[in-house]
Amino acid sequence: MCCGKIKESFSVVAICFAAVFLCACQSSENAGEDIPDVSHAKVLKPYSDNQTLSQKKVLEILSEQEKFFDRASLKSVPSASDTISNKRRIDSLWKQYLLENPKDVEARILCAKFQRACGDNETAYVYFKEADEMNPNIAVVKQQLSVYEAESGAAIEAYGHIEDALALEPDVPVYNIQAAQTILFFRDEISKEKNIPREELDKKMIFYYRRAAELAPGDSTLQWKYARAFYDVKNADWNAALKQWDFVLENCAAFDVEKQTALANKARVLIELNRDSEAEGILKKIDNPNLSDSKNALLAEIVRAKRQKESEAKQQ
Repeated sequence: MCCGKIKESFSVVAICFAAVFLCACQSSENAGEDIPDVSHAKVLKPYSDNQTLSQKKVLEILSEQEKFFDRASLKSVPSASDTISNKRRIDSLWKQYLLENPKDVEARILCAKFQRACGDNETAYVYFKEADEMNPNIAVVKQQLSVYEAESGAAIEAYGHIEDALALEPDVPVYNIQAAQTILFFRDEISKEKNIPREELDKKMIFYYRRAAELAPGDSTLQWKYARAFYDVKNADWNAALKQWDFVLENCAAFDVEKQTALANKARVLIELNRDSEAEGILKKIDNPNLSDSKNALLAEIVRAKRQKESEAKQQ
């Protein structure tokens, strides 16, 4: 019996890359140690006598960025003209610094992160591209190039760059989940242009979802994403799916509605495994009105399967 023909009650909602990865300018704990994480323009190091003049200039710009974001926050509400003026002033500081220090890759990345945080994604992409040309071995740069390309619909480029990021740093959860979702959103284009069979892409996608979940076992969002990912492949490993939904039930379902949602999904997987009686027992426990349509659809599938088996038995 297959539940795949049922109207998808638990399908993965398409997630906008801009929302998911807007501030995902990150690397692993050990890589890129000399690239400070200033996604929100926080100055991480105080001034010291050991810093070079160029480092002090960078910290001065980062300090200005921090003030800029503070003014733009709820702490104070500047006018639109003031915000634009302050943004342009920081842009000018970065341009001047990069003219004076054209080989400073880290500063170029910091500048790109600032542009990205301000929503100036095209400018950020230019800076990330320049950084990649200067040093093609920085994973976070590859990842950020992929973010912009995915947002722009450049499927093949986005896929290539996130694969490059993973080749450099395979154990970063955000890179793995981004790779999985890049395949999910652009599977047809990647399959056609790269001549990769759909089944192979499905396997890679599930691998990336699983790896992200393994790397961040305490991240409930990643655990739910991995559990739902099995619905998006043609020949799913339903035993693995059942194991993951059990993990979600035990570790990632804090509220009753979450628990019942996970139970409904577990029931669906049990149906896929032809374990209808177990699924039916679980579904009887679900009483949340928001899940009634999904529950009834699954119960109807169980009834349909029973009738089909009875019909086949009579014909024998």
